[in-house]
Amino acid sequence: MTAISGDNAATVSFVAPSSNGGSRVTKYYIEEYGRNSSIRRCVSIRCTVLGLSNGVGYRFAVAAINRFGRGAYSAPSNVVTPTAPSSTIPPPTTTTTTTTTTTTPTGIPASDYGPQGETYQTYGNVYPADLGDCTFAGAANWEQIILGANPDPTVIGYEFAQAGGSATDGLLMSQLFNYWYVDGIAGYYLHGYTSYYTDQVDVENGVLDYGAMIASLNFVTGDYIGTQQVNAGGHIVVVDGYTPEGPLVVTWGTTIQMSWQQWNAEATAMYGINASSTPN
Repeated sequence: MTAISGDNAATVSFVAPSSNGGSRVTKYYIEEYGRNSSIRRCVSIRCTVLGLSNGVGYRFAVAAINRFGRGAYSAPSNVVTPTAPSSTIPPPTTTTTTTTTTTTPTGIPASDYGPQGETYQTYGNVYPADLGDCTFAGAANWEQIILGANPDPTVIGYEFAQAGGSATDGLLMSQLFNYWYVDGIAGYYLHGYTSYYTDQVDVENGVLDYGAMIASLNFVTGDYIGTQQVNAGGHIVVVDGYTPEGPLVVTWGTTIQMSWQQWNAEATAMYGINASSTPN
């Protein structure tokens, strides 16, 4: 693994693992080695890490993610020190790699920003509509984030209707899971799920364990999700990151920063998902 410094940033590159354990790698976690720091996610073997401090030395470690979870972290990279651009051309920078075995950094990072720069389809789940296929939109968003899929909105709408949903009637979580398990959603099948509590530490651990979680929210009149005021009712979102301010959730075709106060008042359930393209 090698790292090259930039302005408040570093570019890291690495070699994909020689074995994936029977499931393709869908993304990578990049961690500042030896720090209780933010985790970045990227989908290629070259990734730019933003938000660093100039004049501070950093090393990085990488772990591969597939449907079985997170693999072991790599040995740390070389040390790089981000610097501001200068008016003179600096001499060439020499970097070295290492294959020294090291233990996995421990502790829960303060932030996990989720997939950066990702865009999402709405799948008919558009703010501020009270009803819509938020259940199937959530499943489709999860498949994109974790499995690298690109579900067709027409297919998602058709399957939502097949499961019993309509423009005026949403679906329960149990209906979503049953259809996902038996019939599949956009060609992917639910194999099982793990129920989590919704405390902050469970959100953090769940995101680290699964990469993204599916959660149900219950709104009362006057509630907010981020800066958007919502009407009373239930809603399904994907939780794919968190910051000290609160969880990052994907819904309505975008990523929203919730506060922990909002989350604690509105979250009712959260699930880690195991799914693949293999039928049950």
